[in-house]
Amino acid sequence: MQRRRFLTRIAPVGLLALAGCSSDEPADTATETATETATETATATETPTQTATPTATDTTGDGSGGGYGGYGDEDTSTATQTATATDVPQTVTVAPDGNLQFSPASFTIAAGDTVRWVWDESGHNVSPGSVPSGAEWDGRDGDVYPSGTTYTHTFETTGTYEYHCDPHETADMVGSFTVE
Repeated sequence: MQRRRFLTRIAPVGLLALAGCSSDEPADTATETATETATETATATETPTQTATPTATDTTGDGSGGGYGGYGDEDTSTATQTATATDVPQTVTVAPDGNLQFSPASFTIAAGDTVRWVWDESGHNVSPGSVPSGAEWDGRDGDVYPSGTTYTHTFETTGTYEYHCDPHETADMVGSFTVE
């Protein structure tokens, strides 16, 4: 009987010891744990642009929101003027790349527009040939000018303007434009 008693007492201890060893996974493997780390990302946001919307205004003065059969329901919105871009002058290159010409050789502008001549090479001028009656334009005749020189003039008088380079007129260094 002692044997039975001994086995009864030792059996639970043995079972507990074996229970720890009966796992499906090996006991000596390392366990990896995935951890997510928050990453900041920049998100583009747009700022809404406010736009004006015309609204009807109660012009009756009685708070009814309208007049008699449509009378007094007029649009009282006011047009807002927006700034216009600065006019860019028509640019003419004097002797582009050393060539004896004006570029462009001819063009058309509106009355009140500005023309800007830019010297690409030295030794040239802009001499008026024929101009419309009443026009005030003396050009840059007489002397010749170095590269980098600029000359601007605003033309108010309509008509056709012809000009040339005094030293190179015989080489056909001429130009013209029309003011409409």
